[in-house]
Amino acid sequence: RRPDPALLDDLVDTLVSTTLADERTAHIDAIFLPSREKCIEIVELLRKLTFPGFFEEERLTTDNLAERTADLVRQIEALLYEQIRQTERYLLNRQGKAKTGDDCPECDLIAREKTNAFLSAIPEVRRLLSLDVQAAFDGDPAATSTDETSFCYPGLDAIFIHRYAHELYKLKLNLLARIFSEYAHNETGIEIHPGAEIGESFFIDHGTGIVIGETVNIGKRV
Repeated sequence: RRPDPALLDDLVDTLVSTTLADERTAHIDAIFLPSREKCIEIVELLRKLTFPGFFEEERLTTDNLAERTADLVRQIEALLYEQIRQTERYLLNRQGKAKTGDDCPECDLIAREKTNAFLSAIPEVRRLLSLDVQAAFDGDPAATSTDETSFCYPGLDAIFIHRYAHELYKLKLNLLARIFSEYAHNETGIEIHPGAEIGESFFIDHGTGIVIGETVNIGKRV
């Protein structure tokens, strides 16, 4: 049977009117808003940068490592800068400012500074995650190699995303940080607030349902 055109028209009218009447579930006429899809894309690019050779579509070699690393860094920088830029303007929107136009040089300057700060933190995050990989291997008698923990362990996946989300949190990019952390939650069943402070050599085994809150401070080798 064909759909009833009058029914569909009435449904559209009702949805439009209720959308305009309730701002809690809609974001209409907003100029700036970060993209969840772009944030997830950044996470997956960071995964390739953090674990070179594990998650590439093509074989990574000593000869093409520098070229591929440079390509990933450029992609991450461009995507992250734009998401931070959008977020800074979004925050002004929330304050009733910058509702029209794109003229906010201060936002662009802040976005550049925060992007550079995040990029500068990547080597230290990679160092911490290398220790987390080893901790997962050492802590689980069933693990056969560190390759297995890198590829397959949801606990490692959760802490990988958290460590980068935490860097965003420290830069007061809470919305972007929460997008990162909720992506990890959806993927692993492990919920770690980006504000949680977690020391090196951290391992979560059988993590489904674990919740680590914003004010938690976990030491080393836990």
